[in-house]
Formats: sequence, C-alpha cells, structure tokens
Amino acid sequence: MRGLRQACSAAAETSEKYAKRIGQPTYRFAWVILVLLFAKCSSPQPQREFTGDKVFRTTQPSRLFFANTKAHGYYRKRPPGTELDVYTSRKFRATRKQPKLIPIIVDAYLKDEAYLFIEANKYPGISDPLTIRVQTDSISDTFSIEIPTRRAQLEFATDLYEGILHGKQVEVLVHDTAFVKIYEKRTERAAFQSIFTDYYRLTERI
Repeated sequence: MRGLRQACSAAAETSEKYAKRIGQPTYRFAWVILVLLFAKCSSPQPQREFTGDKVFRTTQPSRLFFANTKAHGYYRKRPPGTELDVYTSRKFRATRKQPKLIPIIVDAYLKDEAYLFIEANKYPGISDPLTIRVQTDSISDTFSIEIPTRRAQLEFATDLYEGILHGKQVEVLVHDTAFVKIYEKRTERAAFQSIFTDYYRLTERI
C-alpha cells in the first residue's frame, strides 16, 4: 500500500509540472492517470472464494506462520506433476527394523487446503489397510482406513493421536495376524503430538 501511495503522490507532482510546461491538454491526460491510480489505491483486491471442505482450510496468515516458524523442522518435497507440498518431520528416522506410522502434512496451496495423512514405513508386513489397536488394561479399540479418503485419513490420524495423547498403548497390525507395539518412546510420542499441533495451526483449528 505504501508503494501505491508513493506512486499516487509522484503522479500528482508530475501532473502539476506538465500542466505548467505543456498546457491544459497534457494536464487533463495526467489527471486521468492520477484518477486511475487513486482508484487502485482505494479499491481492495477481491479475495479468492473458498469452496472446499472447511476442516482442511488454510489461510495466507496460517501458511506464512507455518513457513516461517515450523517448516524448518520438516523435509519438504513436491511430487512431480502435482501442486502439493509434502512435509515429513525430521524427527522420524527411516528404518525397516521396526514398524512405524508417520504423520505427513500435505499442503494443497492452490486450493487453500492442507491434509494430514498417515504413512507406513518400509517395515515388511504392515497390513493394508492400515489398522491400529489402542488399548488400556481394560479397554481396547481398533481403527483402520478402509477407504483412504482425505477425511478418513484425518479421522484415523486423530484416533492415533488421541491414543498417544492419553498415554494409551498403541499397536499396528502386521501380516494381518498380529499387533506390534509402536510409539513406545516418549520422544516419538512428543514428535507425533508436535506434528498434529502444527497441522491444527495450519488449518486454524487452534
């Protein structure tokens, strides 16, 4: 806006100079330019209408906050042929020795949306669809992603997050026969919670 004001001021000074040196016709031409510049200064640019699912909505301030304060903690890649930025936390190391379910933030920046997906690591035998069991000593709940839509992914991630947040034992199904414990370390649980918090801020839910 400051730049536009400077441009308006410069145009006004120019119009006065040309009116004195060249005469009335040139002054009128400069006046038309000045009016157009003032119109640009006073008319706000229309914002793009959001037509997507509000649960995934991002805004320019939320994306700027993520880019400036959080993105350094992630590996970012843009798959060829897509308009998506995929963020994977640097706190999760690649391994095949034990099963891991890793939360991934996907920024669909042209749609003003962001998604939270859960991705299995390269551990052999993790069942498809992904299935987890969250339990205490007396209660056990099982969750899976039957149809991997964006909303189903978010709901699955939320079930996993709530289990971790409340200190419950979390297991993943492998070879379609046995459940194996995951997120046993405090550092892994803290990392998962921080990713979830970053996603909630990106979608302005906190």
